[in-house]
Amino acid sequence: MQKSPAVTTPTNDNTPNYTFSSDEEGTINYGGSCRSRTTSAVSGNNNITFITLSDGTYSDCTITVSDEAGNESNLLTLTSFLVDATGSTLAETNAIAISTNDTTPNYTFISSEAGTITYSGSCSSSTTSAIAGTNTITFNALIDGTYSDCKNTITDSLGNAVTLNIGSFVIDTSAPNFFSISPTDNQTGVATTENISVTFSDAMDSKSITTNTDKLPAMGNLMVSSDNFSTCVQMASLINTANKGTRI
Repeated sequence: MQKSPAVTTPTNDNTPNYTFSSDEEGTINYGGSCRSRTTSAVSGNNNITFITLSDGTYSDCTITVSDEAGNESNLLTLTSFLVDATGSTLAETNAIAISTNDTTPNYTFISSEAGTITYSGSCSSSTTSAIAGTNTITFNALIDGTYSDCKNTITDSLGNAVTLNIGSFVIDTSAPNFFSISPTDNQTGVATTENISVTFSDAMDSKSITTNTDKLPAMGNLMVSSDNFSTCVQMASLINTANKGTRI
């Protein structure tokens, strides 16, 4: 028997074809890790398709042909080949904050293989190559809004592709507005002991709100004055918040 060109290596075909030449008809015998449903050989070229192979290296595959008289041909040993029909294993390591004011956020993931990065959904990046290991990408500028459709796909050198869904996040670069509820705008005769209630256009982090607890100097990011801030109305430091409402 004579072998023809070897199985392409590496290959992402887990049922690769193989061609060999026999000078007699006969029964094909397989050895090692490779098998085929083709069990009869013709005189001349024979093309066989191997039964599904798992990813890995195959270096022990052999073929012989036995004629009707039981004579067995020489042992044909296939050249070693690698099957890789599986894409990279991807894992997110540093997600984008659920809410951020960074319009070009970073995203970090691990890939088990090097490959080409393609983007889908509303996100894109100038980074188009992934390494085997940790990868950090910076998204192109995003406008304010919710992003729940962003994906990146890693395609290895054999064309195996795996897609990683990026968790939903919000870009918010607009400062919140607030409106007085009590006392009402321009209300007069307000007691200095009266609670002040305001509502914000966004849900607030109560730790970011500070009040002036002395008449002078004016301090805090929420201040009340009756004389255009020559002096300030002294307020308690306690802040009660519930969603977008705040009572001081």
